[in-house]
Amino acid sequence: MEKLSENEYFENRKIAKGGFQGKIKLRKPCRRHTETRTGKTWKHYLRDSRALIGLSGSFMLLTALVYGLYGLPWGPAFYVLLLDIVILLTVLAAGYGSYCRKLQALRDTANHPEYTLDGLPEPEDMAEAMYKIILEKIHGRLRVKAEAYDRSIWEARQYYTRWSHQVKTPIAGISLLLQEEELDRRELNRELYKIRQYVDMALQYQRLGGKADDLVLKEHELGTIVRKALKKTAVLFRHKDVALELGNLDCRLITDEKQLAFVIEQLVGNAAKYTKKGSVFLGLTTCQGKRELLIRDTGIGIRKEDLPRIFDWGYTGYNGRGDCHSTGIGLSLCRQTLELLGHEIRIESEPGKGTDVYIDLTQMKLEYD
Repeated sequence: MEKLSENEYFENRKIAKGGFQGKIKLRKPCRRHTETRTGKTWKHYLRDSRALIGLSGSFMLLTALVYGLYGLPWGPAFYVLLLDIVILLTVLAAGYGSYCRKLQALRDTANHPEYTLDGLPEPEDMAEAMYKIILEKIHGRLRVKAEAYDRSIWEARQYYTRWSHQVKTPIAGISLLLQEEELDRRELNRELYKIRQYVDMALQYQRLGGKADDLVLKEHELGTIVRKALKKTAVLFRHKDVALELGNLDCRLITDEKQLAFVIEQLVGNAAKYTKKGSVFLGLTTCQGKRELLIRDTGIGIRKEDLPRIFDWGYTGYNGRGDCHSTGIGLSLCRQTLELLGHEIRIESEPGKGTDVYIDLTQMKLEYD
């Protein structure tokens, strides 16, 4: 599958929304259709001008009433009524042109494939100005939502393109192992773990799209959650000269067990992956009155210039570029998951010495719509 850049993807989306961009010969509307449309426009215009017509009619009726009550000669009254009718028709005729231009501008805006509010006619009174302000605000919100939706579609496409290529590697590894005369179960378990990890990441990516719909918040023991996550990552430590150390995990917290276990598993997996020799430590610590879960490794560390961007979607950094299997998605999913749970995450690292990951367990600020 050919990968598209972000600009190319959104340009294609724009073309698709706009439809065919070539020249299309339009059939000239027939005279009968034009007359029917003009007649409907006149009816709508007269209905919208009923206040002016009613005011003018009231003035003519009042004039006739005054002349009749006072017994005045009807000759001057006739000229007054005729002048009133002429003024009314002149005003209506002049207003009809402006009405038609405004109506046509609205039709053009509505029929444009990618209509914008720039094509709307200028408001003529305070009410129309307020309507335009309201439309601009609604249009702005819809545009932001549409851009966010397009970006999410683009990110999903890029992610699953990477995922489909990466999951082929452990599958190919298993295929080769099965062709051996003596099956190496340790290597087989290692490749199966990679596949399961890729599948878990894809499922978590889908869960985050539903936000809080999938959350099951209960009180849990932190030690129980950590041990469940470590049980899944145990295969990584069997193949490396890396020790796993557990500190104090005596803590109860309200959280979603499955979501938090996913985060811990990802972070421990990264620690084991980038630690060739040494240890990985998990335990509680306190910083400025905050209770935090510390995951510390003695691995290769992270460069200082990469630290501000390590949680960005798709960012692999120097270490990830050296590893062809890095997606740049894991840490981004961890941060989004922890934000959903009301936790915070921060990372401190020094190249060649290791990395410390802190998960704040004290700030539980959960908001639901």
